[in-house]
This record gives sequence, structure tokens and C-alpha cells, in this order.
Amino acid sequence: MPKWLRLSGWKIGLACALLTLGLWASGLAFLHDIELKTVDARFRLRGPRAVSGDVVIAVIDTRSIDALGRWPWPRSDMAQLIQALHALGARVVGLDIVFSEPERGHPEHDRMLADAIRRAGNVVLGYYFRRPLAIPSARGAGRAAGVPRRAPQARRPFPPLDGPDHPATALAARLR
Repeated sequence: MPKWLRLSGWKIGLACALLTLGLWASGLAFLHDIELKTVDARFRLRGPRAVSGDVVIAVIDTRSIDALGRWPWPRSDMAQLIQALHALGARVVGLDIVFSEPERGHPEHDRMLADAIRRAGNVVLGYYFRRPLAIPSARGAGRAAGVPRRAPQARRPFPPLDGPDHPATALAARLR
């Protein structure tokens, strides 16, 4: 047997790594399901952990909407909230909210929110990644002629973070 064909630890490791990378790149759905199941199992095995009290989560729920009115709230209110949290000493404020377009009828509210975010200096805004269009098919059955299985952007790991498709372009433009 030629020397290069003999098995060694690094060759086996490289083969396993390439196989794993190939399976991951293929996007097989069952691998995602297995990962989700193992994440659940790892959290069950780890067990509950004591919370530190350093993190406070404020939610927008039915009680909040009953008290403050229907959603979405004016961005001027969000600006006041950021200012209040900053004044109370919040180290970081994370908003799991996407401000994807200017507030209708009140462009000055966008300016107020942008100014509050800039002054606080510790605000993290929400973002979303568009999922590529996936067309379910059983070996091509039921697919429209000429329609690709996945959208062209499916191969890019992240969407571009600038340009008109950026979900926070309206607010980001006001932060400049």
C-alpha cells in the first residue's frame, strides 16, 4: 500500500471535518432538527441556573398596550424610554424592534429617536435576516418550471448591511 494511503490521525480528522462541512453546506433539514433536539437536551442536562439580577427584560405585552395604547407606539415615546433608561444607569439597552421605515406622519419622531440613541451611546437595535426562498419539493415534483430550489442569495451567509434592503436604513440615515 502506498504511504500516502495509510491512515493516520490527522487524515481521519481531516476527512471527518470535510464530511461535516459538506453535510452542513448541503443544508439538509434533518441535521437542523438534530441540532435543535441536542440543544434542548443540553439545556435539560445543564439544569436551571440562578439569575444574577443584572439583566432586566421589559416586554411589550397586553398590559403595556392597555396602559400605553395600541402598537406601534410613537418613536418619540421610544426616545423617552431610552432617555429614562440611560438616566437610570442602564449599561446596555437592546431593542428587539426593527425600525424598517420612517414613522408615517411624524418624521420628527424619527429624529428624536435617533438623537436619543446617539446620546445614550449604548443602544443595540434589532435586525432581521431574510431567509432565502425555499420551495418544498420531493425530488423536484410540484416545482414550477424554471424556478430554482433556492433563491440566489441562499449561498451568501449574511445579507449586505447597506443599501435599500437594509431594514434599519431609515433610522440609520438619520443617525448620521
